[in-house]
Amino acid sequence: MLTIDEQKSLHILGYLYFRMGLYEKAERILSALLASVEHHPYDSGVFALLASVSILQKKGAAALEYLENVFDGNVLTGKKVIYYLLKAQALFLENRTDEARNMLDMYLLYKGKK
Repeated sequence: MLTIDEQKSLHILGYLYFRMGLYEKAERILSALLASVEHHPYDSGVFALLASVSILQKKGAAALEYLENVFDGNVLTGKKVIYYLLKAQALFLENRTDEARNMLDMYLLYKGKK
């Protein structure tokens, strides 16, 4: 089992690979992080980052699977409002345009509530 510091380190490494455009490496590191933790990682941002990688690789279904771990039925506000936009992009990739538009509307609604 990984400590919180080890989880954070792998998350940061995955993020760096993501920022460098090395999506396959980012996906490998972050997937290994998820496989190494018994329950959920310390931060739902790991799932969001994996969803972002999947979207950039045009894998909408995979992105939606990762995003299931981010949406817990509560309204997302603050920095987490971006998750609505990620879900809209994933739904669009899956040709679920009505649902994508609803998520985009949610994003725009809550983004405006600063």
